[in-house]
Amino acid sequence: MALAKDLIQVGVADQAATRLGYQYGTLTSAGTTSADAAACSATATLVEVTGAASSGIKLSSAAEVGMDFVYANTSANAILIYPPTGGQINGDTATTGTVPLAARGTTRCIRTGVNTWAAICGAAG
Repeated sequence: MALAKDLIQVGVADQAATRLGYQYGTLTSAGTTSADAAACSATATLVEVTGAASSGIKLSSAAEVGMDFVYANTSANAILIYPPTGGQINGDTATTGTVPLAARGTTRCIRTGVNTWAAICGAAG
């Protein structure tokens, strides 16, 4: 899929482009719990993540239902992905249930409902 900025450059309306294309971002993981994990943006949908072992990132509660996010870990450390407060990923424990973001791996997260997310975890590349 193209980046939204590239779609705009070829004439796709900006509102359509931001829904069809990825918005690039970077994030450094932090903390060791849901409470102190690094907060993910609700608009950056293709995110390069780095960070220390056992640290984490927390999905945005402001993301729209149906939004698709790809997190690519470019570090040599496994990182945890937490749901927003009160949310669940793949039916795991609310708020504290995690999915892995493998070292040099990717995880795709899709907001499927008000408090629910689906995650597809990829192996290290």
